[in-house]
Amino acid sequence: MDLCLILEKNEFLEKMIYVMLLFKSKLFLFLLYF
Repeated sequence: MDLCLILEKNEFLEKMIYVMLLFKSKLFLFLLYF
C-alpha cells in the first residue's frame, strides 16, 4: 500500500472527525438555547 495514500486517508478521517465534533457541539448549543 502506498504511504501517501494512507496519509491522505488519515487526513481525511481527521477532517471528518473534526467536522462531526463541530457539528455535535453546534447541535448541543442549539439544544441548550431551547
